[in-house]
Amino acid sequence: MTTTKEETEKGEQEEEEEEEEEEEEEEEEEEEEEEEEEEEEEEEEEEEEEEEEEEEEEEEEDAFHILYCLLESVHIT
Repeated sequence: MTTTKEETEKGEQEEEEEEEEEEEEEEEEEEEEEEEEEEEEEEEEEEEEEEEEEEEEEEEEDAFHILYCLLESVHIT
């Protein structure tokens, strides 16, 4: 059985379309992965910022406590 030129061209065109679809799917997957990575990085940054803020608050509380204790000790004597 021989194939006509039209059939051959049709087959090639279908292959090209399939390849293009595969490439588009791969690109979409890569974009999704990149977006997920960016979101994870943003979440990590936010967590780090929150931790830093908590540490600063604790340090402030400690400093105020020390100041209060010093004032109390001066006031008592």
